[in-house]
Amino acid sequence: MKFNKLSMLIFVLITLNLSVFLLAACHLQGQPDKTADNAAAAQTSINHSRSGNQQPWRVPQTGQTRKFMTSDDGDLRLGKPWPEPRFIKNGGDTVTDNLSGLMWTRNANKANGKADWEQAILGAGNCTDGGHTDWRLPNRNELESLIDLGKFNPALPAGHPFIGVQPSYYWTSTTPSNNEDHAWVIHFYIGFVTHEDKGGSHYVWYVRN
Repeated sequence: MKFNKLSMLIFVLITLNLSVFLLAACHLQGQPDKTADNAAAAQTSINHSRSGNQQPWRVPQTGQTRKFMTSDDGDLRLGKPWPEPRFIKNGGDTVTDNLSGLMWTRNANKANGKADWEQAILGAGNCTDGGHTDWRLPNRNELESLIDLGKFNPALPAGHPFIGVQPSYYWTSTTPSNNEDHAWVIHFYIGFVTHEDKGGSHYVWYVRN
């Protein structure tokens, strides 16, 4: 009797598992195969970027146009495209970046030489270029947004209207999370990014919203 009950229990469990498997198989059979669709969509995205059709990118292109191998940055050139013209030279020694919407001092050497980090931040209060008094030291993302990784000395887009750009480090207002005595700096010869002691001396460039 015990054997019969056990056999019946095993039979019921096997039947239930088989039923679940068959139902799942029927459900999957009724679903369209999206693998090919996904692959086609990915290829379409790449083709659009190469043909000039724009995707809703949020991260800008790097500026690199030279191809070193298939599917590298210079080949795909993915990202938010740069507007044309990229920069507008305003009156009063200011420049507006049409990519970010930020306004920069046209003179990229606002300290007339190098300054330490504190001096760089405080010095913005003395800047009145364009008749504006709300200039500030740019954060890392803002300053890095100017970089064209397809150019060097300086690493800026061709035809930029800036003057006094130094092939050296520039301060940002951003402090690295692992060292509060340092601030991020960007080298405008090649676009190199690192961080340096705030007591050091580097060049200064100001921005406003």
